[in-house]
This record gives sequence, structure tokens and C-alpha cells, in this order.
Amino acid sequence: FTGKPFVRYWVHNGFITVDKEKMSKSLGNFFTIKEILNKFDAEVIRFFLLSTHYRSPIEFSDEQLRESEVSIDRYYTTAARISDFLSQDHSKEKAGPDEKALADLLARFRDKFGEAMDDDFNTALAIGSIFELIRVVNKYLDGKPSGGKAVEAASKSWDLLREAGGVLNIFRRTPEEWSRALMSFKCPDITEEFIETKIKERRNARERKDWA
Repeated sequence: FTGKPFVRYWVHNGFITVDKEKMSKSLGNFFTIKEILNKFDAEVIRFFLLSTHYRSPIEFSDEQLRESEVSIDRYYTTAARISDFLSQDHSKEKAGPDEKALADLLARFRDKFGEAMDDDFNTALAIGSIFELIRVVNKYLDGKPSGGKAVEAASKSWDLLREAGGVLNIFRRTPEEWSRALMSFKCPDITEEFIETKIKERRNARERKDWA
């Protein structure tokens, strides 16, 4: 029907629960994906489902989805930080205080991620390895390293983060695209046109010396 190959594997997932009870129409605690998409970005739902082992029950709540949203935001904030770091001048060599910790993690990241996925598709553990790398690379960048080694470490970190995200089909956007998507849910009335209008109004008020 779609023109694409059909699935090769079926897995039986654990129940989705609400207040520790199985989600069902008869209990009146039933939500559709369409309803949830009115409040949260699709990537948030995907991340939320992947953050628990597929065979385990998963407790559904807006709070859990908001936590997923915060985690995703942390990923994209780190992505933006790495991009900004790579665009800086690195003519001077300066080692980061956590250089060895990052180098060790980069050397074994693929193995750790692969072992998690080989462990009965343990996406929760795989995501854990992604955020371990995020934590370590942020700590490394806090030390303000510079030079060829620093660029190499940051680039390798970014490549591995994107590669792992690609396996799980999350983190596929740019930080700017994520920010715009998040704004559309957090502040639906604040469009780009609205912001441009406010900038124009402010400029005109400044020209009139209308400080109030």
C-alpha cells in the first residue's frame, strides 16, 4: 500500500497504563495519538515510547511526556552547542580537563549502544548511552578546550549522536527546527509574523522616543 517493504519483525509491547490501570475505552482513560499530537510534538511521543523497554508496561501521563520533551530539548541544546563550538577559532591548542573521559567513551560508544539494542531491543538502555555521551561532552566543553584534538573530539561526538539517533529515528532535525516546533506548542499565538510586528513596533517607538 505504501510502496515500501512491509515489517520483518513483530513485537508484542507491554500495556500502556494510566494511574497504574490499563488504558482502555471501558475505563474511560483512553487517548488517541491524534489527541496527544494536539499538545505534544510527534518526536516527544516517539521518544516517550522508546524510553521504556517495549515489553514493559509504560505509564502514560502529560508529566511523562513533558519529561521526554525536556530530554529532547537537552539533546538539541547540546547539538547547537557543539555546532557553535566547531565554528569558533581553534588556532590555539588547549586540552580539556575531561579529555580522557570523553575519549574513552567515544571509543566504546558504538559497542555500548549496540549491546543495548542487541539486548532484546533495549531502547531505554540505548537512549541512556546517548545521554551519557551528552553529559560527558557538555562537561568537556565546559572546560573551554581548543585546537585540533578538541575539534576532533567534538566532531566525533556529534557524528555518534546523530548516528545513534538515526537508528532510533529520533533527533533528526536541526536545533532551529526543534525550537520552532516547540514554540508552536508552548506559545501557539507567538508566530514569526507576530514577532516581526513587535520588532517593528519597538523600532518605531524608539524613533519617536516613546520609551514607555
